[in-house]
Amino acid sequence: MQLPYPVRVLGHAVLGGIPVRIRSGRNRGLSWSLAALGRGFGFGRFGRDRIEALATVTRKGDVFWDIGAHKGFVSLVAAGLVGPSGTVVAIEPAGVNRGFLERHLQWNRVDNAQVLGVALSDREG
Repeated sequence: MQLPYPVRVLGHAVLGGIPVRIRSGRNRGLSWSLAALGRGFGFGRFGRDRIEALATVTRKGDVFWDIGAHKGFVSLVAAGLVGPSGTVVAIEPAGVNRGFLERHLQWNRVDNAQVLGVALSDREG
């Protein structure tokens, strides 16, 4: 069940600036927003099988395109995988998600990522 939009906006405003530590997985120990803990992000379980698959093909120095970066969980993983000589290009058109994405990158001092607030389609979806 999803909370009504006004409640979600209020929750983001109140809890969005409170960092918590991710408990496990490739992002273990990194900061994540209390308001964005759902879907297994806080425990590091989000998309674990897909993330491990990405880790097998991503190398230091790569350019990683995170299209539809959402709040940045995969972007954080990718930043570590490509290392300081690589680049993450995180594309997220939704303003609220992009705000979380930028906050998560900043909190974790990720300097090898670039955020683009654009859509890559001619329609919503």
